Amino acid sequence: MPHANPPSVQASGHAPSARRFTRGGIRRGLRLRVAAATAIAVVASMAGVASPAAASVAYYTPSCMFNVYDTAIELTTAFGVKAWFVRQGSLWSGEVCQIGLARLEMQPDGNLVLYDERRVARWAMSWRSSRVFNNAAHYGFQGFDGNLVAYDDWGWPVAATDTCCFADAILAVQEDGNLIIYQQAPTGKLTPRWATNSSH
Repeated sequence: MPHANPPSVQASGHAPSARRFTRGGIRRGLRLRVAAATAIAVVASMAGVASPAAASVAYYTPSCMFNVYDTAIELTTAFGVKAWFVRQGSLWSGEVCQIGLARLEMQPDGNLVLYDERRVARWAMSWRSSRVFNNAAHYGFQGFDGNLVAYDDWGWPVAATDTCCFADAILAVQEDGNLIIYQQAPTGKLTPRWATNSSH
């Protein structure tokens, strides 16, 4: 079979005649060149643009406003995680206990809310939402029985974690975003008895 002639040579063996350019062809050629140049410029500019940096995480400065009775609030470490240990105490309206990725806040609307570092609510104990609020209401942790309880304006319990009843309990506000109630053995060993499971 005869081989096909190269595209640059006519079947007669002579070089092809010069192209005739029309105005329409020139315009089309210019448009193609402009489009190609634009595409190259876009690619070049994209290559020089760095990807946006990931948003930095804002950690809460350790601070805990639990009002304690006969015990002190302790900043310690549990299972390799820094935490505020509260053995007995209460939070009143506007008070917080925060560290790392966790902020436990007693809100003026009567709700106890655990926020993460982006102010997203991860857990809440809600029993009341009102613009008219009596500051006598509060949340108390009872280390003698392991319960976290919400008290109304008159001091009556209205909500709880229902973690009663065990002695030597500790409420831990942890830097990993978790709120945990531990039971502490005489040896010092901690056993989780309740948690919000909000670590992240």
